[in-house]
Amino acid sequence: MGLPENKKKVSVIIPIYNAAGFLHKCLDSILQQTYQNIEIICVDDASDDSSMEIISSYMENDSRIHLISQETNMGAYIARKRGVTAANGDYICFVDADDYVDHGLIEELVNLKCDADIVHFMTEVENCGIESEYYENILYSILKADNIEELKDIKFELGINDEIGRAHV
Repeated sequence: MGLPENKKKVSVIIPIYNAAGFLHKCLDSILQQTYQNIEIICVDDASDDSSMEIISSYMENDSRIHLISQETNMGAYIARKRGVTAANGDYICFVDADDYVDHGLIEELVNLKCDADIVHFMTEVENCGIESEYYENILYSILKADNIEELKDIKFELGINDEIGRAHV
């Protein structure tokens, strides 16, 4: 017999590279979630700004925050994979270091009643200069995949692979 939905742990994985200017808002938005049974795995991808110091100061005040440091910059995909490997949660949620989330996001995801392996939710893109067509192509690739084996072959910044594909995000 499994745990009730409101007792399941969510691992929030944040790949970080030189995100000092965004990190406070990102971490605060996660720490202020209405759903509190979370662990926050920050994967620093060899930042050379003050990102590590910011994470360390948050770790002093909240034991749910964990840090993985990469000595060489390997990109967000590898950072996410390292975070997934370290995750202890029943669910996995990715949040980029330059993003912030609504306070009820994790609770809504945990209470979502569907038989999905991956949940992609809409985002608002503010002044980042990235063409929305890029993201539409990624989403289309995910939606047209018939099984998890096909997802393993999709190479893109979101880092979908067989390990996280079965994490019931």
